[in-house]
Amino acid sequence: MKKIIIPVLILFTFGFSCKKELIDISGYTKTDGVGNLMGAADATDWTHDPNWTEAEVAIFNTVGIANLAGTSSGSVTIFPAYPNPCSNQSHIVVQSSTKCVIRMALVDEFLNQRWTAYQLIEVGFNNIVIAPDPGKIGKGLIRLYYAFESNDQHMFYKGHGDIMFQ
Repeated sequence: MKKIIIPVLILFTFGFSCKKELIDISGYTKTDGVGNLMGAADATDWTHDPNWTEAEVAIFNTVGIANLAGTSSGSVTIFPAYPNPCSNQSHIVVQSSTKCVIRMALVDEFLNQRWTAYQLIEVGFNNIVIAPDPGKIGKGLIRLYYAFESNDQHMFYKGHGDIMFQ
């Protein structure tokens, strides 16, 4: 009996220690093809979120980054993705008071990266295309994490938004 219980306990303990963090991707802000809201906005999407978990911050450990020379932290406004839902690509618009860099990662509910990118953000309005490989995304809700970087401040503005791929 002891020979059976000990391996089962080890396997049971190992299984829980390797479990990945699960995030709730249950709602999204519906928009049309030009960014008009098509219902109520999800209050947790497309806003500043200063309280990320270690696992959420770690998403960006493998996301590339552009040269930060000449960039600085400032105020940022991010508008909801459009269209949302989308078939194979969506857009976000970022308004920035300074030149900075946005790093982005689309993840599933287990924080597995499905697509990553970075882009230099200029002063004013910037249109960013979110165009992942459809084979890596599939259909359903997926989360876009974004973090703004500058030469003088790491992740000075960060948050997420959920996008429905159909």
